[in-house]
Amino acid sequence: PRCEGGQAIGLRLRRLRGLGKREKERNARDMSVKSSEMDYAVIRFKIPGVDEKKLPGYLGVLGLAALAWNHLGVEGDVEAAQLRSEALGALMALGCLSINPISTALDEAQGKAERPPPPLGSEQMLAISEDLSDSAKLELAWATASLLLNTNVHRVILLRDDGKVVAARGFFQKGVEGKQKLLATLSNDFKNLGIQASSAGYYEDRNQLKSSTLMAESTSIALKDAQSAVLSPVGKWGTLLGVTDAPKAIRPKDRTWISLLADKLASDLPLASSEAETETQAGVKNGGKAATTHTNARMGTSQGTEDASQDSSIVGANPGVFRALPLATGFPGLLALLANRFLSGTTPTESVTQADLVAFPLGVVLTLTGLIWSDRVKARIPVPVDLSEDSIPTLIFSPSLPDASYAKQELSWAWKAIATATRCKSLVIMSAGGTILQAGLAKKGKQGSGAPVEPNLGPVCSRALASGQGTYIPNLVLNSGRGEFTYLPEKTQGVLVKPLLLPGVDGGGAVMVLGTDTVRGFTSVDQAWVAAVSEKLGSTFAGAESDNAGSSGSAAGVA
Repeated sequence: PRCEGGQAIGLRLRRLRGLGKREKERNARDMSVKSSEMDYAVIRFKIPGVDEKKLPGYLGVLGLAALAWNHLGVEGDVEAAQLRSEALGALMALGCLSINPISTALDEAQGKAERPPPPLGSEQMLAISEDLSDSAKLELAWATASLLLNTNVHRVILLRDDGKVVAARGFFQKGVEGKQKLLATLSNDFKNLGIQASSAGYYEDRNQLKSSTLMAESTSIALKDAQSAVLSPVGKWGTLLGVTDAPKAIRPKDRTWISLLADKLASDLPLASSEAETETQAGVKNGGKAATTHTNARMGTSQGTEDASQDSSIVGANPGVFRALPLATGFPGLLALLANRFLSGTTPTESVTQADLVAFPLGVVLTLTGLIWSDRVKARIPVPVDLSEDSIPTLIFSPSLPDASYAKQELSWAWKAIATATRCKSLVIMSAGGTILQAGLAKKGKQGSGAPVEPNLGPVCSRALASGQGTYIPNLVLNSGRGEFTYLPEKTQGVLVKPLLLPGVDGGGAVMVLGTDTVRGFTSVDQAWVAAVSEKLGSTFAGAESDNAGSSGSAAGVA
């Protein structure tokens, strides 16, 4: 439908609720993204259409069925040795069935441990200055929500070069009523602290904070309980501040993304000293349209409660016990199988042998799972592979994108950010109508042509485009679909496929294909950020489409 005036920007802002509950659930389901970077999977190869984390459970079901078939197929009395083997096999099959739910619970518990809960008595708030342009509000709404969702910060604050706080989002202690009151209070606090605009720094614990000017005013509502903080300059425009109430909680990757978003805001936000320029730039970006006020998309629960700081699940309360269960079940089970076979005093029958053959691989899976979970076996650190042998660096946009278009600028930033913060070496965004972006290393085309191989939609990408569900292939070499990605360097080790909703593109949808030079090169945090960037690209293209609709009455495709 055609959008006019404030409705256009209002819809774009509401699209950023994709960072809210429904879209967060969808992203978690489609991409299996969790806050933890721990990987409790044991079986590393990929079977098309099968979730590798569920394979132990499938083996457990097959084991139970085979044991039942073996037991019912015996004519006459069942030997005691067979009953013991079948009992051990059934126990280990049930253990395999429990691996996936326990690993999920362990991952959630690890994520909660890595990501500190909101402080007690706090309330989540969002405040953006009303004197900013509509496009600036849109950028800040997405940037602050993304940082709260995907990093360990509790509060994000944007300080302008004139000393005024123009945006704040996160968990603040109750007592400040109203968004503009929050901005005024923070502005006064930071004025007293004397923080200079465009400041930079990282304070990993409270001792470092106390030795800095940040803690000169301990009553600041942003820093009173702060344990760690990072400042990143927003060009000459101001400073982006991320604060957490847990020591050493801001990871290096968090700091990288804070810096990347600060650079993005530096190019997107207008200079504070020129309100006229603000309105001009907003008019250029948004087709001269006015906008509604910003949205208050939530990050999980809006209040920090006692329950938020305590893990009420049994697995979360006893992670060590549950990590030891597979090993405690599998290894003794294997020993019991051997003892039953060689120390029972009778010659094993065919039925006993069949029961042992079913139970033995189940015990092996449990034992390996237990060793990995207990950290007895350290996973080999993936070694990067040189992808330059048969590839050339590229940065190719769809000819339909004007050189000065905002969509093209967003695509350029998306590639720069993902390449900087992750191990992504190749990026392709394409739709049924053609390639929108090809960046990074691409496979060389015909000898002497000097052009890369043209990307195309294969079965994996087509399924992602049709279903809206992403696919992560951590080890492309072992995957049957590796022949689809002929436009990536031959030695590409892993691929992440993420569907995009891009209004204006043929069919309204596209896929983002990311290639990496290491096995399991994209962590869960990387996948979460890819999802956030894809949401932003969708919002950008939706804005471009609504602008085209408002000016020409028809939607123009970009591919």
